[in-house]
Amino acid sequence: PTCAATSAPSCRLASAVAEALSHTFDAPGRTLVRVEIPAGGLAVETWSEPRVEVEVAPARGDDRSTAAAAETRATATTRGDRQEIWVRAPKRESSLLGIPWGREPELCLTVHCPEGTDVALETQGADLEARGRLGGVAVHSASGDGSLDDATSLSYSTASGDLTAGAVAESLAFKSASGDVDVRSV
Repeated sequence: PTCAATSAPSCRLASAVAEALSHTFDAPGRTLVRVEIPAGGLAVETWSEPRVEVEVAPARGDDRSTAAAAETRATATTRGDRQEIWVRAPKRESSLLGIPWGREPELCLTVHCPEGTDVALETQGADLEARGRLGGVAVHSASGDGSLDDATSLSYSTASGDLTAGAVAESLAFKSASGDVDVRSV
């Protein structure tokens, strides 16, 4: 598999070297997919199937990215009438002073989910590419670009990153110290 969320050739190379880990969850009704990754890319594509499929692969072939992909957990819980799928990569190591050392692990996540699914992404530096009609989309990132087709609502917060979106039906919030916004309609 390749990660469409990032144009980095290392993502395609690493996913060819390492086997992607797959998770499948039933999603017969309202669904939220929540993703927490350090860096890399998240590709989301909607479909008409009542299930969520998640693939996790290292975006680079280094030991940290490979280990982070293997340690990433995907779980599902039901809250009321909504299915919540939570994909979490391990937290980054730090030194005795609390300062991270070494290069951040990079992951490539691919998610197939029902149309209208809500998506939440929490990351230090991952790009989001979403195709299809989503529900509410919330992104909180230190850096990273976002590209998506259509969403019911969109909240995008980043210190540095660009956002390109199709139609946003209800509400749009964008906050960035450095970045451009291009939204077809709100």
